[in-house]
Order: sequence, then structure tokens, then C-alpha cells
Amino acid sequence: VALIVHLAGAGGIGMPAVAQILLLLAALAIPAGDATTDSRDRPPVAGIGKHRARILPSGWICQTESRGPVAFIGLLGIALYMSCWFLGLMPVITVRRLMASGIEALFERGRPTQGERDFRLAADFDAWSPSPCERLAELEFQHWLAAERDQPEVFDRCLAWQQSAIARDPRNPAGYRALGEFYLSKASRGGDSADATAAANAFRRAAGLYPNHAVTQAQLAEALQAAGEPEAARQAATRALELDGINERAGHVDKRLPPARSRTIGEILRQDSN
Repeated sequence: VALIVHLAGAGGIGMPAVAQILLLLAALAIPAGDATTDSRDRPPVAGIGKHRARILPSGWICQTESRGPVAFIGLLGIALYMSCWFLGLMPVITVRRLMASGIEALFERGRPTQGERDFRLAADFDAWSPSPCERLAELEFQHWLAAERDQPEVFDRCLAWQQSAIARDPRNPAGYRALGEFYLSKASRGGDSADATAAANAFRRAAGLYPNHAVTQAQLAEALQAAGEPEAARQAATRALELDGINERAGHVDKRLPPARSRTIGEILRQDSN
């Protein structure tokens, strides 16, 4: 019970392997053999009298003499176990294999077409996993950056894949951060205030889900400054520096603002003061 409570609180209860083990333990809790004992050989139990009782490994007493309910519960546990295997664990294992194959093809063998194919297969195989969609969005974004001329259709595909990733994991701020980074890159490339506003909206969503993340606040400040909202940009920049100071005092080196980001925040605050 303690393990289940901790897993539920930490989110681990949603892991297919953990859920499958719990279902298997539930199925094994029903004895396969005829483990019975006569009530005359032990102290009387209320409600049982002289009937033969089935003693479960948990110490509970099953009063029924029929094997039907016991067999039904056991078969139900096995059915749930197999369902978790085919609907939960198998998709996770397959997606991991396809993702590893795609990453190897992309970065080690220099075959982006094969990598994209593996990512698409992974996205189709598991409709709940955001990772394949995130990889496909990154691929389209890199194609858009490498293009000699502006290709809006490529950027639209990038946005579509990132939106799919967000739809599969809507409570993860990283998805909105990536979307904001795409829009902010487009705004810095083309100077369109609408893209900067879209980036600011995406970073706002990310900050709403993770308000104490210094990098997100810094990105929000940069997007707001590009969107022509200097007062809001100053507030976000101030908050980013406050959080960065807290991380410095706490020793959270991995959560500190990068030097380039710190300089950008400083420029936003100096522009506002002038």
C-alpha cells in the first residue's frame, strides 16, 4: 500500500511496467491450489462456523465453496495483465526502439530520410507519446532554417507536429517552450510582430505550468520585448533574475540562466530604464 501511494504521488503509477506488475500481483493473490483448512483446527471466525474456508495469502478468508468466483477473478487479473502488456508496455518498447533507430540514422549515419520515417512510424504506433512528434517538429524546423529562402509550408509542418506533441502531453511546459522558440526564431528572422506575439503566448502557457523556471521567464521577456510590450517584458525579466539568484544561492547549477540569456535580460532592463 505504501509503495502504491508513493507511486501515485510521484506519477510512477502510470508507467506500464509498474501497472503490469501490480496487476500480476493481484492475479497471483488468488491461490491456484485448494488451500483449505477446517475451522475446527483453528479458533472460530465470525460468520464461518463449521464450514470449510479458503485462506488467501493475504490472510483474508474466502467463505465460498465454489471455484467459479475465484477462477473469474484470476482470469480477470490475467486479462488485465495481458491488456496492459499489449496496450501499454508494447507501444512504449516499440516507440523506444523506433526512436533509437531514428536518432542513430539521423546523427550517426547521416540518413535524415530514414530517421524521419522511423519517427513517423513511432508517432503512428503510439498515439499518446509526444517524443516522435517533437523529433519531427525539430526536423522540419531544421529544414526551414537551412532553406535559402523562406518556406512557410515547412514552418507550418513544424508547428503542426509541435501542436501534436502538445496535444499528447498538454501539461508539460516543455512543449509550449519549444513552440515559443520556433515562433521567436521566425520573428527574429522576419521581423513580424505577430510571430513575436505568438511566441509570447506560448511562453505564457509554459510559465503558467512552471512559473518558477528562470529560463522560461527569460524567454517570455525576450518575446514580449519583440512583440512591443516593454512593461510586461521588464516584469518577466525581473522575475527571471530573481529566480536565477535563488538557483545560484541554492546551488542549482543546471537551472541557471546561460550567459547569453543573462545579457539579453540585462539589455531589456537597461532599455526600459532609459
